Amino acid sequence: MAIRGLYVLPNADTQVDQSLFLAGRGMGKKVRAPVLVFLIRADEGNIIFDAGCDPDVISDAKKAWGNAAEYLSVSMKEEGEIRHYLRALNLTPEDIKYLVLSHLHIDHAGALRFFPHSQILVQEDEYRYACHPSGFAAANYRKADFDYPHLNWKLLDGDYRLFPGATIVLSQGHSPGTQALVVDLPETGTVILAGDSIPLRRNVEKGILPGIVWNSDLAMKSIQRLKVIAEERGGTIFPGHDVEQFQRLKKFPDYYR
Repeated sequence: MAIRGLYVLPNADTQVDQSLFLAGRGMGKKVRAPVLVFLIRADEGNIIFDAGCDPDVISDAKKAWGNAAEYLSVSMKEEGEIRHYLRALNLTPEDIKYLVLSHLHIDHAGALRFFPHSQILVQEDEYRYACHPSGFAAANYRKADFDYPHLNWKLLDGDYRLFPGATIVLSQGHSPGTQALVVDLPETGTVILAGDSIPLRRNVEKGILPGIVWNSDLAMKSIQRLKVIAEERGGTIFPGHDVEQFQRLKKFPDYYR
């Protein structure tokens, strides 16, 4: 029983103000921020980490995202849609046992409706907050992404091991229930899918607080926690939206073994 591979699936591109990732730095400077989905193939059950953007943004981002489309300019193509990648691997949504969500923001939870047979794992605090967010955070959530009665939710309270080699780690601060996924690959070693806990490598390398945070103290503690996990296990952190690291990653159809 083992993890067989980790695929990086480019889902969409956004243009955002740099200060959203680096607090107080680069205000007014637009930077490219790729949106990524990850597929982990494993004997114990295939995992998708994050569900990317709603494919409705392909035709009309403003209609799909409302006011969020004004500060989070998004571009998505048909080939970036999750089901396109699955078809290329002769898989269907029914072949995904687990769908782990780093959090429920609109660029991470947009394709949930296609996975009614998967167990969707999210922190309970994140789910509750997404249903009734504070005013300053409301534009980041879209209830239409996750308000489906047929979805199979598993609400977590802290760390959770899916199976040996795949562990969900609580890393809140960006939002009330942000979480990361730690994956042990047979050749590559440990990979930490950090989501928006660490949007850019500079956040962890320079100790810079991200610009979008629900709780700044928890956000910095989470960055440090993931950094320690990486150091102790000789692992690699995959940030959530770092274009420079994205350009160096193996991307579909190649994968990490």
